[in-house]
Amino acid sequence: MHKKGAMIELVGSFIFELVLLFLIIIAFFAYANDVKESTRFERLFHARDIALLLSTIESAPRSVDYSYETMGDRSVALFAG
Repeated sequence: MHKKGAMIELVGSFIFELVLLFLIIIAFFAYANDVKESTRFERLFHARDIALLLSTIESAPRSVDYSYETMGDRSVALFAG
């Protein structure tokens, strides 16, 4: 036979685990949506790529005109002289 206190503790533990599971599922779907749209990946890629490009342009011996086109609606024009 189970005591009443043990049954309440069991139900409370079960509810806590369900809430925790629900929060983990929400976090997973938010991450999957971000990866699907790949906005974070694209921003990090373009930031690192432009930083490398700027370092290359700064070390160029002559003036450089460069237009950086992206897949989306963003573009960057770089002029060094």
